[in-house]
Amino acid sequence: MNWRLWLPVALYAALIFTLSSIPDLTPPVRVNNADKAAHLLEYGLFGLLLYRAARMSWKDRSAVFPIVFTIFIGLCVAVLDEVYQGTVHGRQKSASDALADLIGVTLAALVGQGLAHLWMQRRRGVNAEP
Repeated sequence: MNWRLWLPVALYAALIFTLSSIPDLTPPVRVNNADKAAHLLEYGLFGLLLYRAARMSWKDRSAVFPIVFTIFIGLCVAVLDEVYQGTVHGRQKSASDALADLIGVTLAALVGQGLAHLWMQRRRGVNAEP
């Protein structure tokens, strides 16, 4: 496996758990459901990093594999993150936060697949010209 693909994933996962270690952490914006939007964005970026690493690492697999892998690993990290938050003073575990994380990672995997498809079409179009 290429460490250049997976190092950003590992560092971002470490950042997620570091943020989860901060007691009484609240979003910088005071708007209804700002925390859910923060979870969507946080795990959306995580999902893009995961999808990219999976897609580039296992090019010989089906096009669906990186999507399923991203969603599965993203869900595992989200659940572990919420369980961990339940042990941090001033934080609580939340199924709705884990759901927002799952939605973020799933959207990122689907967007990543779409972008990869567009990229490949564009490359084929450029390479097909004389």
